[in-house]
Amino acid sequence: MNSQVVYFENLTLFSLLISFFDNKDFRGFLISDLKTIYYFDTNIVSKNILKFTLLTLGIKICKLEFKMIDIVDNNGELIRTRIPRLDLFILKDKIISSNTYKNFNFDDTTSNYILKEICNDGIMNQKSSARLLYIIEVVKWHKNKNKIYNEKIFFVDKRHWFDSYKSFAIDSGINLINYRFRKNSFHKSDIIKLLYGYPSIYKLLKLISLK
Repeated sequence: MNSQVVYFENLTLFSLLISFFDNKDFRGFLISDLKTIYYFDTNIVSKNILKFTLLTLGIKICKLEFKMIDIVDNNGELIRTRIPRLDLFILKDKIISSNTYKNFNFDDTTSNYILKEICNDGIMNQKSSARLLYIIEVVKWHKNKNKIYNEKIFFVDKRHWFDSYKSFAIDSGINLINYRFRKNSFHKSDIIKLLYGYPSIYKLLKLISLK
């Protein structure tokens, strides 16, 4: 496959427009030699509008189809089982060694809380660390399957500690780019989990609670 392709975690009218205006490489692809946009998620309205509009430019949009049994590493281990066993711990090490994390100067209790929450949810939770690591591996699998050896752009919803995820993707020949925060509703039970993504807020609340 020699034609230019781009990947989206969540392909909508909004994410496409934001990506177009924010990323000059994507603008260049879209105007010149982009042939296919692969996506993991979309909605029916965006899909129908974009499918019709982009076809006029000679660009197809396709859901990235895969079977979990096909997403394995070089040792034959399923990636979905390797992530909680290994990858999430590597991610934690990347986060701990990042300048952003060091600058917060967390105490042990706060640090343990934040790092524990990173590993709490599996790949079926769309906001989880495990899911993003998994779909990076799916894009890597798709690149290899179709003999796409040059670096490819993968637009994803913004996550906290994004630079650590980006480092993961670079190792797989993927340029990870965020385009927005996902605007999902959440329940009261999600509020505590949300705090680990805002460590400065969590630290402030913890200090206040001790007074």
